[in-house]
Amino acid sequence: MAKRYFEYKDAKSKKFWEVSVSGKKVNIRYGKLGTDGQTSLKELGTPAEAKAHAEKQAAGKVKKGYKEAKVKVVKKTAKKAVKKKVAKKAAKKKATKKEEKVMEFSLIRDICGKAMEASKVANLQTCVSDIGSAMGMDDIHKQKDHEYKNNYRFQKAVDYWSDAQLLLPCVDMDELLETIGSTETDIGTYLENIIDEEDEYESVKDYAAKVFNNDISKMKLDLIGGYCFENILEEISAVESGEGDS
Repeated sequence: MAKRYFEYKDAKSKKFWEVSVSGKKVNIRYGKLGTDGQTSLKELGTPAEAKAHAEKQAAGKVKKGYKEAKVKVVKKTAKKAVKKKVAKKAAKKKATKKEEKVMEFSLIRDICGKAMEASKVANLQTCVSDIGSAMGMDDIHKQKDHEYKNNYRFQKAVDYWSDAQLLLPCVDMDELLETIGSTETDIGTYLENIIDEEDEYESVKDYAAKVFNNDISKMKLDLIGGYCFENILEEISAVESGEGDS
């Protein structure tokens, strides 16, 4: 089965979904337009079953309003080019002796670790606030002059932090589900993909009931402490290694 790519656009969101089959494996990539998104892999019993599963998922996306388009490849900077850019940037800083705020990557890793291990929403709330400060998102002036403001991996980390901020204030499950469904979030796309792949869930509401027993605290700990902070850590680690400069 050839790789198939779909896009969905409306007033609230712009996202993509892509599927391909390799033998018994179904590869799916999804996320917001303009990003490389998330990936998932599912292995079926036979190549025929894998192809049928992929076609079923694609048909489901069409029913939801997705339109098939040409496959789009997210350009990635070559490692050599990244090293050159990092070296050039360092040299420029040294030459001009310009003072810039440097993110404390070790602090960010520590906060992410605490969030992923949090057992109470109150602790998670502290981590969301702390990570915003550590990334320089707590002040408009810091955001304007941020050293990584043009780094797409850093911007993805900020998107995951924004998702966490949106979900954290929700007081009950209805408000949480409404927030996920009414705003463009990476979490919403992530959950939608789970529903499409797993036949046992009819909707995100059904998923919340079966997996979390409609316990909003458990769902926040999983989606914010797990999904959001795991991805923040991954993106910030990429920034630290010199990736993401345009």
